[in-house]
Order: sequence, then C-alpha cells, then structure tokens
Amino acid sequence: MSKKPIYYSQVDPKWKDKIYSAIGDPSQTIGRAGCGPTAAAMVAATFLKDPKITPVGLAAFSVSHGHRTKDNGTSFSLFEDVGKEFGFDVVYTWDFNKALQAIKDGFLVIGRAKKGLWTNGGHFILWYGIEAERRPNGQQWVLINDPNSVLPSKSRAPIEIFKAQVMPFFICKSKGAISALEQVEALMEILSRKIKITDKATLKMELVDNYNSSMWWVIKRLLSEYPEKKPVGHSLYSEIESVIPIGDPPALKAELDRLDNSSMWWVIDKLLDTRR
Repeated sequence: MSKKPIYYSQVDPKWKDKIYSAIGDPSQTIGRAGCGPTAAAMVAATFLKDPKITPVGLAAFSVSHGHRTKDNGTSFSLFEDVGKEFGFDVVYTWDFNKALQAIKDGFLVIGRAKKGLWTNGGHFILWYGIEAERRPNGQQWVLINDPNSVLPSKSRAPIEIFKAQVMPFFICKSKGAISALEQVEALMEILSRKIKITDKATLKMELVDNYNSSMWWVIKRLLSEYPEKKPVGHSLYSEIESVIPIGDPPALKAELDRLDNSSMWWVIDKLLDTRR
C-alpha cells in the first residue's frame, strides 16, 4: 500500500505512560515497550478504517492473550492473533523477497528491527511502501511508520539498510484483498477489449512496477464512466486534464516525464484516441 496507513506513536502523551506489563510492573509502559501493539494497531485501524482501534486496546489485548513477555517486550504470536481478532490474514516469514512482493502487491508488513537505524535493541516497525522514484545514485528507499519516531531519517531509508537490519516479517493482508498482479491481469483484460495492445508483456511489467501510481489511476479513470468531453490542447497531460479531474497533478506530470514513451504512456494515449 503506497498510501500511508494510519500512524500511531507509542510515545503519544495520551498513552505513553499506560502500563503494558504481564507482571504488573508500572515501569513497563506503552511508551517504553509498546512498539508491537502500536504497529498492530496501525494495521488494524487502517484495514478496518477505525481510528478507535488504538495502541491502548491492542496493548490490553496483548497482555490478556499472553503475548506480553515478562521483560522482553512482545511475542511474535501477537500479530497472527490480532489478525484473527480483526479479520485479516497474517503470514510470518523470514524471506525478504516474499515481504518485498507483498509490499508491491499493496499489503502492509510489520518487521522486527535489530540494532541499527531504528533501535539499539529490538523494535517493531511498519513497512508500507517503496518510493516511486529511485534516488540519483540508483537506490530504492522504503517507506516506514516507526512507532517510536517521526523523524525523516526513520520514516524513509535505503532498502539495503532495511534488508540488513529488519527480519522477520509479518505480512498483513486484509480479507478480500487481491495482489497487484491480480489487479493488473484484470485491468489488462478490460484494456484488451478497448484497444489493441501490441506488447502485453512489457505493459504488464510496467503496470506491476508502477502499481497504484498516478498513471495507473488515470488508466482506470479513463476506462470508467464519465461525461464525454472533447479533449483540448496538444500535450498528453492537457488532454487527460480535459476529460478527468486529476487528483495529484505534480505526481502525474513527473510520471509522464519519467515514463516518456513507455507502454503505460502509449495506453493512455490510445484510450484518449477512442474519445477524440
């Protein structure tokens, strides 16, 4: 999911001092050791679109269901139990590539960070996406909700650092969610009825790589019902703007430049052709 999920901080004044302990120790609080239930609360609140699901409730759930350890934080078993409680699937894995594919498919992934960028010990963080643009040095950066920090250095990081410091993973998938590949295949089928696609393999690859991008959204909007309007202007962007409302103009312009003459660009142009 490229869209940022609900964010909670374990050190939020509303709950940072609330006890999170299996032994009644008042020094064990959500602020000190509640990264696990906080990460789980972000996933559950996002999937259910319910801001009433908070770290307080998930911390209580963790304790009552035996997932709070005496002194080491939260057991891995919490996340699967939370999934069962709130109706979403959780898959436990040590396979980074499997977790990466889950992110590309639009799912959420809780990961346990070891000593490094995010923690001096053990710490649960929520991975929700990858930056659309590579950095000038070619690096890809991950997008993170860190329960203990909103610093930019903790919210975005090179994927190589993340891969080296975070493991295992808990892939969280809402009920009924389908993968990027499944969505692409469905979209390809609809597109094939509208226009002749000359290179299906390349288009399919680009749609997967740019899943949930602005261009993806434009293609889907062009296929949906809207009042017919005669396109005006000479650039592709102007023509798109003339027939559909664009939610994020700067992002779309940047993508059109980056993917100039790509298959996605060509498909949008062909779809506009049918309305000229």
